[in-house]
Amino acid sequence: MKKYFFWILILGMQLAACKSDKAVETAVYKIKELGQLSTSEYTLSKVLQLNDKGEWFKIGDRKILISCQAKAKAGVDLRKLDISEVELEKGYIKIGIPSIELMSFEMIPESVSTEMSEVTGFRSSFTQEEKNKILRQGEDNIRKNLARTGLYEDAHKNTVLFIEKFYQDLGFTKIDVYAQKSIL
Repeated sequence: MKKYFFWILILGMQLAACKSDKAVETAVYKIKELGQLSTSEYTLSKVLQLNDKGEWFKIGDRKILISCQAKAKAGVDLRKLDISEVELEKGYIKIGIPSIELMSFEMIPESVSTEMSEVTGFRSSFTQEEKNKILRQGEDNIRKNLARTGLYEDAHKNTVLFIEKFYQDLGFTKIDVYAQKSIL
């Protein structure tokens, strides 16, 4: 009888360990199911200026001033969460989140406005193709300077707050969230 009790006790302990591992795994996978999580959105304005001076064979100058806006969203792709970056104990979770990344970037077409256009001499007005080229250069400039805006830092801070709340709601009392890799 004692033999059976011993084996039942061992089996029960193993099942309990498996059960808690399953619960932990389930909690970790639940957050992965959220997929891409945008936690910060910025609307950025840009004024683009072009002075097209005439050359020796072009008489006159052209100037244009275009204003535009872009929306950028940053966050984390939770599908990239590495299970090896998760440590669990009773009521405690330490989780390494994937790097913050740009989730979406959109130039807002309704915000594009030609503020000023001046043509002198025998020059022709700016074509739509030339205006589009100027806008593409503006978009490239906005993208290059996104790191300076604080977008990624805000996204990291908001992601940490979200994940802490997520795991608090699952019953964890101590949550430690860190970045797996440095933010942009």
